[in-house]
Amino acid sequence: MRFVSAQPRYNLLFREVERELFPLAQEEGLAVIAFNPLAGGLLTGKYKHGDTPEKGRFSAELGGFGQMYHARYWHEREFETVARVQEIAKQDGTPITTLSVAWVLANPAITFGHSWRKPRRAADRHPSRRGLQTRQRIENEAGRSQHRIPQGRRREVRKRWR
Repeated sequence: MRFVSAQPRYNLLFREVERELFPLAQEEGLAVIAFNPLAGGLLTGKYKHGDTPEKGRFSAELGGFGQMYHARYWHEREFETVARVQEIAKQDGTPITTLSVAWVLANPAITFGHSWRKPRRAADRHPSRRGLQTRQRIENEAGRSQHRIPQGRRREVRKRWR
């Protein structure tokens, strides 16, 4: 049996897979489907470290799932990174979500994106279409089709949050 794809968590706040998985995937022709590109919503910029969200992934309403996301991302360092990404996005005149997803998709190892967004059309509610989306659809939703991260800016982000 040969693996044909991997779906690691990958975003500006979690980049461990760049060291070993991505080089292996490129060498072996393994598809990489990025999971969690907005860090559970933290890279939307709508959360503040001192807040206690009542709804959403970081809330108690989701029980253990909310606790897992809280433990994974709710740290001062992550909020500092989000603030820096917001500064860069503002300088570029780009929403932080667009910049964050475009940054993930700019990695040549990424072959697809993953979206948990609820389907808008009835045709998209079919079980075969849930979850995994085509790269083109994710790029369009993220605005990446019009937004490219300049190479120098990508290097800057990469250097600052290594």
